[in-house]
Amino acid sequence: MVFATVAIVGSVRSTIFPSALGIQAGDSVKVSFPALTAAVDRIATDGSGVHLDDGIKPYLICNESFAMSFGKVTGVMGKPLPVVPPALPSDDTFFSLMSKRPVNDGIFVSTKAGAPTGLPMNLKGGSGANIEELYKGPFNLDLSFNYRRGTVPSLELGETAKKTFTQDGLLSSSFRLSTGWATNYVLDVKLESIEIHLPSKK
Repeated sequence: MVFATVAIVGSVRSTIFPSALGIQAGDSVKVSFPALTAAVDRIATDGSGVHLDDGIKPYLICNESFAMSFGKVTGVMGKPLPVVPPALPSDDTFFSLMSKRPVNDGIFVSTKAGAPTGLPMNLKGGSGANIEELYKGPFNLDLSFNYRRGTVPSLELGETAKKTFTQDGLLSSSFRLSTGWATNYVLDVKLESIEIHLPSKK
């Protein structure tokens, strides 16, 4: 298996975290994780066995190596949320590239291969106070970026890795941390860059 490294960097736009945690607007926010360089073959769930080619290519990521940091707070991937039957439980997480679907492009990290969903996060640390003492969690991280058509050059990771994604062509984004319920956002982040680093060839 061959892994690429994905690095997503932003800065705090706003936060309602207590000042005791020492998180301020402008602080750097970093997310990184390894992702397989071979895409997942998506198959329709209607029993037809059709291999989907619908403008989305997901790449499995390594949950255990997923890392987030802002200020003196660090985070790792938490346990997956319970599912409603007949859905089957899974701890799979995907880095997905989207092109011309239906019009524009996108990049997202999700527990679903074909649609953005939040990621369960465990956070610890802080400056002056510890986040785990102030919040019982769980936390939820949204990582979804919608780009103008043609911004994502390819659904192939090797080709897309040649480009750094920034605010250029960005139509909307959700780089936010919530707790308690889905819209209780405690941290809103402005994207600065998304980079995909391929392993060096020996």
